[in-house]
Amino acid sequence: RCPEVKSYLEKRQDIEGEWISADTPEGLNEARKYGVLQVPTVIFEDGEKELGRANSMAELETALSS
Repeated sequence: RCPEVKSYLEKRQDIEGEWISADTPEGLNEARKYGVLQVPTVIFEDGEKELGRANSMAELETALSS
């Protein structure tokens, strides 16, 4: 599921974001900080405020269509 989500988001020029890999110690610490329990997890934020999360293509498409 990760490659599909990553590929989709890379094609969307209208979405800014940061990739964090849980395969590194730094990424794992960031995942813990945000309470990420599964991958992929896309976190939508407006500044410091979390607006929502998506863990699959279906959830991602739903979130982006609203």
